[in-house]
Amino acid sequence: MTRWLRQLFRSAPTVPVVRAHRTRLGLQRLEERDTPATFNVTVTGDSGAGSLRNAVAQANTTAGADTITFQAGLGNVVLTSNELAITDTTGATTISGTTTGTQVVTRSTAGGTPNFRIFRNPSGVTTVLNNLTISNGNSSDVGGGIYNDGTLTLANSTLSGNTTSLSGGGIASSPTATLTITNSTLSENVASGNGGGIVNGGTLTMTNSTLSTNTAGIGGGIVNINSGTMTLTNSTLTANTAADSGGIVNNGVATLRNTIVAGNKQGT
Repeated sequence: MTRWLRQLFRSAPTVPVVRAHRTRLGLQRLEERDTPATFNVTVTGDSGAGSLRNAVAQANTTAGADTITFQAGLGNVVLTSNELAITDTTGATTISGTTTGTQVVTRSTAGGTPNFRIFRNPSGVTTVLNNLTISNGNSSDVGGGIYNDGTLTLANSTLSGNTTSLSGGGIASSPTATLTITNSTLSENVASGNGGGIVNGGTLTMTNSTLSTNTAGIGGGIVNINSGTMTLTNSTLTANTAADSGGIVNNGVATLRNTIVAGNKQGT
């Protein structure tokens, strides 16, 4: 071996051996995520497995958000006993039909059926009613169709043919309540007192909706009492009738944007 080659080997630096560190892999617990529980209505009767009343009862006792759906093509759900009260305060409850306003929830017209409203939404409860037709409620208390004391959204729905001997033929919403109505129709509801369509004491926001042919002693369409704040946008109030003020009675704060109030009738 030549001298320069020997010299190269002698002078070559020693390369240290680097040993790889072993890394222990583990699992880290992720933040818990809530998935809404879903209950499906498969029968039209007022009790038993698969009924709307049973689904509401299950949602009320299941913590967190809940969704109640209806079997496709299900006929009218007919209530014969009492109102449906949503009471779960741990998460929103959504009750949703399959397409806009086609799933009917109604009080029975059979003789001997007691008088009751259809839905009650108590204080502290958040409920969404979507794609429903709610009809034939008949209450001796406020709210012929619905009484809201919590946070309620009515969307893509129809509230029709409900009656109260007091106020709020379609909906009565209390001074502590929040009511949002979107893409919905309230028609042919009757209140012997105030607000054939709605009596509002809390916060009411109504958008792209219609109140028509409702009847009351005072305020055929809406009565907004002195504690109430209401905002109506892109909505129509027409053909409502009352002995006093056919369209709107406002004793609180009201804002109307692109809203038509026309053709309402005062007097008998």
